[in-house]
Amino acid sequence: MPTLRQIALDDRGVDYVREHLEGVNAFCSELLAMVEQTPGETFTFAPLSVMGERAYRFSEPGLPAGELLELRAERIQALLDNDADACCIVDDFDARWGDPALDDSATAFGVGEEVYHLLNAESGIELIERVIADADAVWHGVAAVCTPPPSEQAGVQSTLEALRACARSVIEISCAAYDGEGFVVWRRR
Repeated sequence: MPTLRQIALDDRGVDYVREHLEGVNAFCSELLAMVEQTPGETFTFAPLSVMGERAYRFSEPGLPAGELLELRAERIQALLDNDADACCIVDDFDARWGDPALDDSATAFGVGEEVYHLLNAESGIELIERVIADADAVWHGVAAVCTPPPSEQAGVQSTLEALRACARSVIEISCAAYDGEGFVVWRRR
């Protein structure tokens, strides 16, 4: 298992997060507004052997995918553990509300036809990892830790305004990168 390190990213990291959020859905649009209006920092994680420009080739594979997915889930769990009011909303872009596959989901909720997953500290790393892996598409995968949590519950429809209010409280956004093998983080300062 290679040793992973955090790599601070310049404006190209922020640009990647912006591109990941732009024009996708209402939640991502509200997250984008927060990235634009709120001071933050961007970074990623990669093996020690990844240097320089390689960290900015966000669409290229070649990183230890399993370890980075686990690290992403661990980061989210740590943020949830640090704030009892925090939640994580995962955008499930490919799913549609009412799909029979979601009937047994303990985390899914809908806003119109859009599907999201609501996670909290009790969810645990394994569930967080599974939800992220299932919801991420190679070109789009967003998980946002927010506080306070929205009023919605799994298995029900929520309101767009509740989702937007949650997005306005975002602490950290992680976006799938490196052909789904890694992620880029924007964190509010």
